[in-house]
Amino acid sequence: MSNIVISNATPIISLCSVGYEFVLKELFHHIFIPQAVDMELRSLDKPGSHFSDLKWVEVVSVQNKEVIVFLRKDIDKGEAETIALAKQMNAYVIIDENAGYQIAKHFGLPVVRTLSILRRKRI
Repeated sequence: MSNIVISNATPIISLCSVGYEFVLKELFHHIFIPQAVDMELRSLDKPGSHFSDLKWVEVVSVQNKEVIVFLRKDIDKGEAETIALAKQMNAYVIIDENAGYQIAKHFGLPVVRTLSILRRKRI
């Protein structure tokens, strides 16, 4: 299994809202986010807006734009880029929205939700 982890915006916002973003670093050491997720986070005046400034977070470009266009029929841009990037990098996905979660599973990607991460950490 891959050690690469891609996160969508909602898990980041949720964890940052309660000051638990450190859990991502402790469990995964390094997190990748697609550009659309970074733009979404930065557009907010909420916890998580500066997540990509953390040294252990890397913003990455999705290469296969056709996958994004296909996925945008059912999910938002951040979710589409998260799944496309996970396919591109053969990575784990952290995504909370049900449609995105189901699509990631359909693509055979290992996928978890925020609550599963907190259970794993036993917080």
